[in-house]
Amino acid sequence: MKYYNLSDQEARHVASLKPGADFVIVVPIEQPPKGYKLIQPSVYSNVDFYNDITGEYWSTKLPHPLDTLIGLRETWNTGTDYYGHNQYVYKADNIVYPCVVKWRSSQCMAKEAIRHWATVTDSRVDMVQNITKEEIILRGVSIFKMYQDDRFVDRFNNRYKGKYTWAQNPYVNIATLTGVTP
Repeated sequence: MKYYNLSDQEARHVASLKPGADFVIVVPIEQPPKGYKLIQPSVYSNVDFYNDITGEYWSTKLPHPLDTLIGLRETWNTGTDYYGHNQYVYKADNIVYPCVVKWRSSQCMAKEAIRHWATVTDSRVDMVQNITKEEIILRGVSIFKMYQDDRFVDRFNNRYKGKYTWAQNPYVNIATLTGVTP
């Protein structure tokens, strides 16, 4: 079992999905040394690279291999309802909760507070600029918005804050999650 921290935009998109819908996550992998090229990646464990000049191989783990159960963590807190019962509340719901003073980061979300679970049904490695339009749509970015203001590019750059950028075109794990549960 693994976890993926949703941004607030991603969490709103996932909250709007119908049960069983697909969602795509894009996660940079450990980048190979210069001169190494991707060879047939395994969808289950490792990603292998090869250097034509030296004849050496280099390998790294795939962050989200097939059949992995993923807990989708989001900005959250605890609160009480009108009857005094404790409950988990989520920022993505866009509801004003009088009991919430400060939202908690998705990074520290308790396992029992996770409301969306999904299984990796497709996993591949490619350079970020090779992501298809269909995969971008499954991330919650409409084609119109994608071309209008480079929203996907901005989200990618903001999420990894300089460590990885669209312009660097890093290798990423593109994983399709199926069975997103509300």
